[in-house]
Amino acid sequence: MKIESNEEANHLTKCAVSSTTVSAYKPETTPTVSGICTVVKQLSQKARQNQPSTDLYVFSDGSERSLDNSRQVGYGFIVYQGNKQLASFSAALSPMSHVFDAEAVGACRALECAVKLLPCVTEDSSNPQIWLCLDNTSVIWGIRGGAAASSNWAYNRCHELLRQHNVGLKWAPGHMGIEGNEEADRLAKRAVSSTAAPAYGLEATPTVSGVRTVAKQLSQEARRKWWSGACGKLSDWYRGWSFSRPTVEYQVKAPPELTMPRHALHRWLALCSSHGDFSWYHRRFQHADARLTCVCGHNKSPEHLVLCRHSQRHFLHWPKRPAARPHNRATAVAYLGSLTPTDFVELLDCTQFYTRYCTR
Repeated sequence: MKIESNEEANHLTKCAVSSTTVSAYKPETTPTVSGICTVVKQLSQKARQNQPSTDLYVFSDGSERSLDNSRQVGYGFIVYQGNKQLASFSAALSPMSHVFDAEAVGACRALECAVKLLPCVTEDSSNPQIWLCLDNTSVIWGIRGGAAASSNWAYNRCHELLRQHNVGLKWAPGHMGIEGNEEADRLAKRAVSSTAAPAYGLEATPTVSGVRTVAKQLSQEARRKWWSGACGKLSDWYRGWSFSRPTVEYQVKAPPELTMPRHALHRWLALCSSHGDFSWYHRRFQHADARLTCVCGHNKSPEHLVLCRHSQRHFLHWPKRPAARPHNRATAVAYLGSLTPTDFVELLDCTQFYTRYCTR
C-alpha cells in the first residue's frame, strides 16, 4: 500500500484506532513470574504431561524482517494438549505494521483457535483451562486490560474471550528452550519468508505503529528534497547544516548552552553580554527602582558572582576550583571563562548566589 502524503498517513492513524475495552478477568489469570528457571520448568513437555488432560497450552510469536526495502511482518502459533499437538498456523500481516502488532494479532488468533478446539477435546460439560503463553510482556499487559492503540482490535477480541472462557496468561521467555515457544518462533519466521502468502482481512490493515513509521519516513524524505533544492542557493556556512544519513540529523549540533535550565541560561547570557542585573547597566538606562548593590555592599557586576564573600564561603565545593580564590576582576573573569555550561549550573546550585544573596 502506498501513502502519498502526511495527510493520508494521519487519516490512516485515526482509522486504525478503535475504542479500548478493558477486560474483566479472574484473579488467577494474572501472570506471576517467580523466576525464569521456574517458568521454563512449568512450560516444559514433562510438566505439561502432569497437568489436567483437558488443559490447552497455546504458544504464539511474531517476526519482522526487511527485504529489498520492504518490511515483512507475520505471526505463528501452536496449540498443545499435554504433549499432543492439536493445531498450528502462521500468517503474514500488512507491511505497514511491526513485530509488536504481530505478537498481539498472533495471541488473538491463537486464542480464537484454542476456543474453537474446546468442543473437540472436552469429554463433558467442564470448562477446561486454556494457557496462553507469550514471550512479550507488553502484549501480556495489553491483554490484561491496558491495550495499546496499535492492533487495538486484537486486544479487544482477547478481552472478549477472556471474559467468556477460562483463560490464563503465562510469560514464556524466548530462547530458553521451551518447545512450544521455539515452534511458534519457527512458524512466525515462516510467515515472513519470501514464499509466504500475502496478508488478508484485518491482518492486511495498516496499524497505528506502521502508519507512524511511514509518516516519519515521508517527513524525512520531504526534508531531504527541500534541502537538496535549497542548499545550492546558500552560503558555505549554511551548507554546514546539511543532513547526515541515515539518521537525518543536522551535522552542526545545538550549542551545549541550550541544555541549561532556563534560570541558569538567563544568568549565563547576562554574564557573557554584561547586560543584566548589574549596577552600571541600571545606571545607564536609569532604572530608578533597581537595586544596585549586593547584600555584601559591593556593586553588582558579572564577576561579583565569584568575588562575593558569600559565594567564597562555598569555595571548596566550586566546580573546577582554582588553586586560589579569585581576588580581582581578572582572576574572576579567568575562572568564569573556564566553566562549561554544566559547570556553571553546578556553581549556581553550590553558591545559591542569585537566590539567597544577590537578588533583585
